[in-house]
Amino acid sequence: MQVISLLSKLLFLFPLILWGFDKLYDLNENDFEIIRTKNSYKLILKDQKYINYKESSGFKFFLPYFTKEFNLKILRYNSIGYINGLISMDRSFSKVLNISPSELKYYLTDYSQKDQKELDYLLKGYSIPYKMQTSLSIEAYNIPRKVYTKLNKFIYFKKIPLKENKLQYILYSFYIVLDKKPLDKYIKTNYPSSKDYIKTFLKNIGKINLSAQKKKKSLKKTQKKQAKKKKTPPFRLVLNRIHIMKEYGYQYTPIKADLKGIEKFKKDIISKLEKTKEKLETLNQTILIKPQDEIENITEYIDELTDDINYASLKLELEKCTFNPEKIKKECFKNPQYFQNYIYFSIKKDTLPQNETILAYGDYKTFNDVGKYFYEKGDLQKAEIYLKKAYILAPEKTIPAHNLSVLYATRSDIYDSKKIIKYLKESNLSVDYYNLGVYYYLGLGVKESDKKAREYFEKAQEIPYAKYNLNIMKKYKIGIK
Repeated sequence: MQVISLLSKLLFLFPLILWGFDKLYDLNENDFEIIRTKNSYKLILKDQKYINYKESSGFKFFLPYFTKEFNLKILRYNSIGYINGLISMDRSFSKVLNISPSELKYYLTDYSQKDQKELDYLLKGYSIPYKMQTSLSIEAYNIPRKVYTKLNKFIYFKKIPLKENKLQYILYSFYIVLDKKPLDKYIKTNYPSSKDYIKTFLKNIGKINLSAQKKKKSLKKTQKKQAKKKKTPPFRLVLNRIHIMKEYGYQYTPIKADLKGIEKFKKDIISKLEKTKEKLETLNQTILIKPQDEIENITEYIDELTDDINYASLKLELEKCTFNPEKIKKECFKNPQYFQNYIYFSIKKDTLPQNETILAYGDYKTFNDVGKYFYEKGDLQKAEIYLKKAYILAPEKTIPAHNLSVLYATRSDIYDSKKIIKYLKESNLSVDYYNLGVYYYLGLGVKESDKKAREYFEKAQEIPYAKYNLNIMKKYKIGIK
């Protein structure tokens, strides 16, 4: 009887042991289509798959290091019920997030948006509830490096059965985007014989440990610092790099229309023109007496007066365009001052017109300020387009060159050390001479040179940091010519 009792208990427990979290996929190159681009690897699950939802506690899926983006779509299939449950990185599901569903974009994370960071909740050990839905989307975009280095973990979805829930199967599709440059660098360093970095990464996913690599790097840095301490003299330069975009100074300037003055100017010119024509007719009648050169002088004078009339007519037409931000007149965009005022208010209200309009009526100053606007919005590609146009058209390259150096110094896909140096040298601003001094001293994008650094700090002495650095270099005889 005792044996039977023990067996019955084991049989009772056995299904519970099997009843676990279904793994949605393995990071196996055979299961994924791999799309390579300049900056990323995109892995797309080849076939839509399904799991037996009735006989599982839920499901889990793995996110490796270097994940920039992922998208998991789940649909109810061939049964009735709800995908109802909790999502978490902690299998205890104990720390449930008490937040209204309306405040969550259910598992949508976009790090370019301040209010969409559900992945952060999961990484901090929270469980997020999901209620009464027949489909589920778990996705994240623009994941920064400081976040994806905390990954290499499973995300668990624990189902919460309802009394009348008859849901048996769910279908799912999945893709993931990995950051190419750091992934390649890691594989190249740790697997130097590798010929295909992404495939090597997928084969060795379980062995990768970035935290161990960080410890090695920090140990090497410490050793280098200790070695430098023995050689480094007792001074410290200020090496803050100043990278702030500049406007061309477009401020709102009301257009004061002097319509009466322009009308009077036009009438006076017409009166002079009529008298001159009469004089010319008189001269034509006595052409044998009057010299030919006098007739030509009067003809030139008439041409000048005609040009003045045309100018007055155009100015009269444009001066009618008094700017009112509440009532925009598109026919007045040909007036440069009007269009500048329009762009100024558009930037303030965060409602820029279409690119075609800006390109049709803007000048290099407009392009500069619009480029600065897109830079501050985080759209670096558009910022680059407008700043380049400003640079090409500007008769004086100082400000657009400075702004392009700031753009390329921004840590992103657009970062380019050679272009930073090129545009810093063209801007001729004291602040950029200081920046060049820092770049040459540290050897960033250029060959390290104390001599060059000192030369640029000398040019930028009105910047307090540059003057301080120069005094230090003189004291310790650094970069002597």
